[in-house]
Amino acid sequence: MNKLLLTLMAGMLALGAVLPAAVSPSLAQACLGKREIQQAVADGRILPLAQILAAGGIDASSVVSFQVCDRGGGLDYVLQVYEGGEAKTIVLNAATGSQ
Repeated sequence: MNKLLLTLMAGMLALGAVLPAAVSPSLAQACLGKREIQQAVADGRILPLAQILAAGGIDASSVVSFQVCDRGGGLDYVLQVYEGGEAKTIVLNAATGSQ
């Protein structure tokens, strides 16, 4: 019985390691770290967050968190904002600030 249980657990772990790789590419995204974001701004590849917020008409005080991610079509700012009593996600092109 223990051998069967160990085999099942090993299979579940192996499946868990394989499934994320099988996720649709449209759902996959690679996000930059803080230093990579700073370098991308310094290189002129993306706009600074303050300019992105201004372009999107977003109040900086409503931003809960943000990431810069490659979502398959270039880099985007993925903003988590809290406005009007509700949380929402806003995605803006990191180079232009457009949606």
